[in-house]
Amino acid sequence: MKSMSNKRLPSDLGLRIGATEDLPDVLKRQLKKSALTPTLENDILEVVHYLGGVCSTDELIVGLWRRHSVLTDDRKLLAAKLYRMTRKGSLSSVSGRRGIWAFPEVSASINSVSRSR
Repeated sequence: MKSMSNKRLPSDLGLRIGATEDLPDVLKRQLKKSALTPTLENDILEVVHYLGGVCSTDELIVGLWRRHSVLTDDRKLLAAKLYRMTRKGSLSSVSGRRGIWAFPEVSASINSVSRSR
């Protein structure tokens, strides 16, 4: 069986199950604890996904509040989190556009279109 390369794996792999409050306890016991614990990173990825795979920092801040009631009172801390997520490969910054974040596959598509102009 041929293994799939990391470049072809979805960037939100493992985070797509969403909220788990409605799951029966027997099913919850089978999941990793990280899947049961909501984190800022999961919330960020869900908002980016909701916004079509690409968003500005301002859209992300508003989306975090509207969809998860997460108040980001320090933009610098959020920027640091987004930077760490890009280093990990969960997100990508759009080349030549400050404060625009996307899933890596969306960012690659945007970057290739802008280069062809």
